[in-house]
Formats: sequence, C-alpha cells, structure tokens
Amino acid sequence: MHSNQLAKRLVKSKYLLKIDIGDNKKALCSNITGSISLIDPEIEDVLESYMEPKSPNESCRGDPECEKVTKELMKRKMLIEESTDEIGIFNDVVEKIRNAGMYAFTFTVTTACNFRCIYCYEEKEPERMVWKVANRCIGFMVEKVEETGQKDVSITFYGGEPLLEFNLIKKILLESRKRLPKNVHISTGLVTNGSLLTEDFAKFLENFDCVSQIPLDGLREVHDKRRAFASGKGSFDEVIGGIKNAIAYLSKVIIRVDVDKTNEKHIPALLDWLKYNNITGHKVRIYFGPVTAITKESEKHARLCIPSYAYGKKLIELTKLAQRKGFVSYFNIPAFLYCRAYRKAQVSFNPKGDIVPCLQRLGKEKEFVVGNVFNDPVYNENANNFFKRSPLDFEKCRKCKIFGFCGGGCISEAYHENGNINTISCPVFKYHFDELVKQYILDNLKYGLEKGEDRKITG
Repeated sequence: MHSNQLAKRLVKSKYLLKIDIGDNKKALCSNITGSISLIDPEIEDVLESYMEPKSPNESCRGDPECEKVTKELMKRKMLIEESTDEIGIFNDVVEKIRNAGMYAFTFTVTTACNFRCIYCYEEKEPERMVWKVANRCIGFMVEKVEETGQKDVSITFYGGEPLLEFNLIKKILLESRKRLPKNVHISTGLVTNGSLLTEDFAKFLENFDCVSQIPLDGLREVHDKRRAFASGKGSFDEVIGGIKNAIAYLSKVIIRVDVDKTNEKHIPALLDWLKYNNITGHKVRIYFGPVTAITKESEKHARLCIPSYAYGKKLIELTKLAQRKGFVSYFNIPAFLYCRAYRKAQVSFNPKGDIVPCLQRLGKEKEFVVGNVFNDPVYNENANNFFKRSPLDFEKCRKCKIFGFCGGGCISEAYHENGNINTISCPVFKYHFDELVKQYILDNLKYGLEKGEDRKITG
C-alpha cells in the first residue's frame, strides 16, 4: 500500500452481515455493495481490528499480508474511511444499477390462455396484440438499441399463453432481425405452459437462442388438478411433450414447479419420474417458485399458499433435494432492487402497447402503467414510482439488517396488501436469510452462477 493509504483512518462498515457457514469459514454480506465474500479467520481478524477507526499503519504494523488484506477489504468497501457516507455509496450504486445494463424487452402478445390453472393471478379478459402495436413496439426497441449501441438484445414472449399467437411471435422476431443493426445478436425467452410447444415451433425458436420456462407441478394426478386445459382435460402429457421439444431444440429449459401446501409432498416423486425418464441434463434447470395470492383473481387460493416467512426453508429443502437427485437447481438472492420492474431498461409491453414493468400486473390497474409506445413522450408520471424506487424510501427497510439484499420487496404484493404501490411487502429472503445465503454460496461454488462480477462469491 502507498504511504498515504497507510496513514488513512479506516473503520469496519456498519452494514456488514457476518454468517457462519462452517468449515472454519464465514460469509461477509455487504448491504452497501451487494457483495458476498468468503473469509477465513485471518481475514476476519484483520477486519475486526478496525472496529474503531485506525490507520493500516496502526493495525498492521508493517505486516505485508495484513496490508494486502486491508487493501482488498477497502476495495470491497468492507473497510471504509471513517468519514465515508455509506448510505450515499448505496444510493450511488442503486442509481448506477438502475441506469446501467442493456435493454431487454418483453412482449405480452396475448392475455388469453388455453389453461385454467387453479391459482392463476390473471383476470380472464383476453386481449391480443395486433400487428400495429407490435410494429410500434419493435420501433421503440430498435430506437433504444441504436441509442445504446448494445450488441445483444433479449426479447421475451409472455402471456396468457404466448404460443396461442405463434404467428405474431414469428413475425416479431423476423421483423426485429430485419430492422435491428446487423451486428446485434438476438436471444429470446419464452414463458409458456408448454402444451403448444410443438417440434416445428421449437425448431424455429432454435434460431433465436431461446430459453423457455415451463411449469410442471407434479405427476399426472397432481399436475392435472392444478393445471388443466380450459375444457377441464388434464395437460400433463402435452406439457411433457413441450418440455421434451424444448430440451431437443432450445438453449435451455427451466422447469418451474409452483409450490403450495397441496403439492409440496408430491415433489420427490415428480423428481424421481423426471430422472427415470431422462428429463434432466445440462440444458434443464429445476426451479421452485411459491404460489402467491397477489391479485383479486388469485385470492381464493390464499389459504393454500406457503407464507413468505416459511417459504425460505422450503426453498432450501427442495433445492437440496433436486441437487441430490442429480438436477441443476439453484436460486438467486436479489441485491439493491428486488426485481426487473425497477429498471427502466427492462421494458415490458402489454397488448395495448402500454409499458407495464410488473408482469403480474399487465395494465389492469392504472398505477402499473408507466407509458405507452404511441405517446409522446412515451413515459408518464407513474414511471418515477418504479424507476426512482429505493429500499431506503421506507422506514421499515432502513431499519432492516438486509435492506441491500431484499431490494424493497415486490411492488405487486405491496399493492395487494396495502392498496398502494408506495409501500413495501417483505419478501421470502427476509426470513431465514443466513440459511439462504449458505445455500446460495454452495450453489455458486458448484455451478458458477450466471451473475455479474459484483455478485461472484469471492474468497
């Protein structure tokens, strides 16, 4: 370290969480930077030597290893100068994250669906996106990609059941490829119930680096009760067919198991069946998502939902179970901002051309509409409620020990619980946080999870 650095008075960050993960290791979680680091006793000793402000000269007394560790802890802002405004750093990081990153676009091509899932949160008032709207959305997308000069763009299709409008999806992708700069790579996402994912559809999407998410809630008897066709007929066989086509042709398939009190005990049998039938491998990821009752449409299912304060342990249990059975299964821990709804670069269009950041609210409530592609300017006054939102806006968050990791929670759940989007709802990660971080670290070390440099688990 330089002599001027050695003379600076440093102190341990006030916003660090230390978690014992066993094997003589601890995890340091920084609310200010969102980093999660593994440390051994030697690093911990150096950190603890700065409980009161002092200079590296005082703490290290010329020990080069101590100085090296001190420099690294400063880099990660786990050690800071005593006059540092840590909340200011947090606000700067949030703003940087909010405004950085590449644009990605979601097209809700229809709200119609061929299923009648018992826990569905969407209202049954079908709308479909017409070409005039889709064409303007493509124009908006091209404008943003050209403004940023980005070389990759992600286009996701959502519903309802998006494959009911496969011809529109095809036209959107072909037109996007035609109008985007030639050096821009298009990757796609598809959130589908899987029943309409034919081999021909999958072959077409193979040309667009497609990742698909398909729900499967149990074996035939369990799944068919929960996720039946509109006619009442079970959908298990069709969904399995869709999953197999996704594995054959798409880049990746995420099998999402929607978990509540009625199917949790049947999940081991489902995993065994998938393994026996070779529905596994590097292309397949198993993810366990909680069923939630966050709209009037889904309130009837509320008594069967596993509450947030209990779901964290269930998530760990199921993730470990899937891993033991040979599946790729893991979850992410948010940092700073709870989800994509709070980032302007994550653009979601509903069938009317409204920009609706939260996919659980497709524009039925005016508070969730932040703009429309036919307006000038595109964005309206609601946009600030999403794109300026910070956990530190709320007193309850400011007092919370994990404010940098819950990101203020889900705005849709807050709206449902409180009737106001400028409120909070504490997410799953508030509860059993230590255990969730331990599992997150193990998963990261095992899989090398797809995160930015700032979230890698480092020693």
